[in-house]
Amino acid sequence: MYFTHSGLRVLVIILLFVTKSYSQQREAFIYVPDTLVKSSPDRLTKIKTQLDADLKDLDTKQKDQREFISKRYKGRYDYFKSSIEEGDFLINSDLEKYLVKILKEVLAANHNLDPAIQLFVSRNTVPNAYSTGDGNIIFNIGLLNKMDNDAEIAFVMCHELSHQFLQHTKKKLALKAEKYTDKDYVKKLRKTLREEYNVNQKLSDLIMPGLLSEMQFSRKDELEADSLGLIFLSNTRFEKKASISVIEKLDSIDLFYDKDPLALSMVLNCAGYTYQARWEPEVHKSSLQVIEDEKDTLEDSLKTHPDCKIRFQSIMRILPQNKNNIGVYFFSDSAAFRKLKLQAEAENIHTMLLWDNIGRMMFYAYHSTVYFPDNLYSRIFLSIGFARLNHLQRTHKVNTEFPLPINDFEVNYNKMLNFLTNLNREESASLGYYLLRPVQEPLKKYEDYLAALAYSAFAMNKKEELTELIGEYTNSFPKGKYTQLFKEINTNTNQTNKK
Repeated sequence: MYFTHSGLRVLVIILLFVTKSYSQQREAFIYVPDTLVKSSPDRLTKIKTQLDADLKDLDTKQKDQREFISKRYKGRYDYFKSSIEEGDFLINSDLEKYLVKILKEVLAANHNLDPAIQLFVSRNTVPNAYSTGDGNIIFNIGLLNKMDNDAEIAFVMCHELSHQFLQHTKKKLALKAEKYTDKDYVKKLRKTLREEYNVNQKLSDLIMPGLLSEMQFSRKDELEADSLGLIFLSNTRFEKKASISVIEKLDSIDLFYDKDPLALSMVLNCAGYTYQARWEPEVHKSSLQVIEDEKDTLEDSLKTHPDCKIRFQSIMRILPQNKNNIGVYFFSDSAAFRKLKLQAEAENIHTMLLWDNIGRMMFYAYHSTVYFPDNLYSRIFLSIGFARLNHLQRTHKVNTEFPLPINDFEVNYNKMLNFLTNLNREESASLGYYLLRPVQEPLKKYEDYLAALAYSAFAMNKKEELTELIGEYTNSFPKGKYTQLFKEINTNTNQTNKK
């Protein structure tokens, strides 16, 4: 299930005014992401117990089908095990605790739901939430900043709880097992793979009809989950109309980061380094547009979710019409929800840093700086991004962490990538440096801020300042996450000085 952020479009000049005014009204601060938790034995034990129960309850008489399903059940457990061990879930984080409160509210209001349902908040930045079919729901951080209130999050959970309640995953897996272990189907598939000519077309003719029928089955499931999910939501104190706004978000998910023009001058016009008109980013144009358009058409035909208009009409038919029965939009208040979104924005940025996708990290940081100007965390990582770009420019490895624009990316992301890859070394160094100047001494207690100051000083080749800042960092954070980076910087700097 995919969603996007709703809201009125505003002119850039108005947004700029609001951003500056808002920044003056609120005290600047830094949100520090949650520490990775790499073990959760209790949760994993519960998942293993459920796996053993699922394997024991397999009711199909066909051995090959049992093996097919068993393999996927075990694969699901392995996914949870590796994700927990590698820190892909924000276990016991503030974000998770917030979402668990909403989940408990839904479960308490619907006594026919299993109260032991577990929620996992994933670091994945794709805006998605899903039920794994074994009593667990995964909520990606990339979904949180697309929501406008707690009621929308509650409907998302109700939708996923409906999938679990209706056993959609189990039923779908049984159908797949029946199909893919069918002897005639397997025989045709093997024969096709041995043929010499037109193999791709023949595979398409063999596989596509069945694949499309599976997707149609999934679309039916989605409509059922919408309907039952609305019933679950109606039993809570949350506003039922949130179901409509969620469906509307789904319709424009691909446009979330393109809903406002990319206005880099709002963020990059620093004190000491003026934004230059020639930096205005250009739209990426591909010579493969026709091919990519055909690819997009195929992907649209395989979407597992029905057309949003159909879902909207389905919801409207069953939405309670009692206008006096108005629910709440926020679990506590809008300020708490704003903090949730701000944390999700920071976690999106942090995830891209962990994944060495610095181009996407800077794009998220730009977006967060515009909409949450009081949180300096995003500005810090813009500075780190520019310093990193300069570092990679020196070694001619920019494309390892800054992807080239392609049509699959958002328009604004492609514009930003064009801007970044066209900067020269003096420009990338200066932007990273002056974004955080003048230095705010009280903020040096934050590791990322102090590291960004040092890294940007390295990019600007300010040797005395770099030495002083690295010394402060080493004393304050002897086992900090940037320790290895600064060791490499010191080594390179010393080698350069000797030459």
